[in-house]
Amino acid sequence: MPNSRQTSSISSRRAFSFVEIIIVVAILSILGAMVIPRFNDQSNLARVNATVKDLRTFETAVNVYAMKNNGSMPTTNSELQSEVEAYLPAGSTSAIPPIGGNYGFHSWSDSDSAAVAVWGALFPTLRVEIDREIDDGNLTTGRVRSGPNNGVIFYVFGPIPATPPS
Repeated sequence: MPNSRQTSSISSRRAFSFVEIIIVVAILSILGAMVIPRFNDQSNLARVNATVKDLRTFETAVNVYAMKNNGSMPTTNSELQSEVEAYLPAGSTSAIPPIGGNYGFHSWSDSDSAAVAVWGALFPTLRVEIDREIDDGNLTTGRVRSGPNNGVIFYVFGPIPATPPS
C-alpha cells in the first residue's frame, strides 16, 4: 500500500502546473501573432482581386458600348452608366465594391473618354495594390489614378482627360 507521500506525488503529476500552462499560452500567442497577419493579407488580396475583376468587367462593358456606338461616349455620367448596364449582370453597377464605397461611371463627350471609379473606399491603402494589378503601381500616372474621397479612377476608354472626375 502506498504511503501518503507517494499518493500526493502521484496525484499532483496528473495536472499541469501553472508555469506549464503559462508556457503553452505564450507559445500559442506567438504562433497566433505569426498566423493572423497572413489571414489578413489574404483577405486584402481577395478584396483587391475582386475589385480588379469588377473594374475589368466594367471596362469590357464600356468598350462594347463604344464599339457599338462608333467610339462615342454618352454626354452624361448617368447616361453612360445606364447604357453600360445593358452589358453587365443585373445589379453589378449598384453593388458595393469589395474595397468599400460606391462605383461611379464618368464620361467626357468632348474627348470620347470614359472612366470607372470607386468612391469612398474603406480600404484606401489597397488602391495602390489595385493599380499594381491593372496598371503601373503609381496612382499619379497611367490609367489608374487616385481620386477624391479615398477614390480610385480607372480610365477605361479614350485618352485621359485633363479634368479628372470629382
